[in-house]
Amino acid sequence: MLTWNPEIVSAFRQPGLSSVPQGFLAENFEKQIELMESLSAKISGMGEEEAEREVHRVFVDGLVYEARTGIYSNLHSASLYERGYDHPETVRLAHM
Repeated sequence: MLTWNPEIVSAFRQPGLSSVPQGFLAENFEKQIELMESLSAKISGMGEEEAEREVHRVFVDGLVYEARTGIYSNLHSASLYERGYDHPETVRLAHM
């Protein structure tokens, strides 16, 4: 259904876009760059099982947790409902 009746839609206003706050990435995300050279040095002194776990952690862990997909979207939706569009936590979750 599409509604454009002025009596219904005239009260609606397009909200402004929010920009990403200064320092947002550093405050909300971990930045870990693992070079192959340092990983190789790290695992060279480990046993086979421990080295395999470390390689798995570096290369695979971020790819296999499909159940995590959509978590921030759901948290954002809940924050919209509970706090409103302009609440700081809702805006933070929108940028996640």
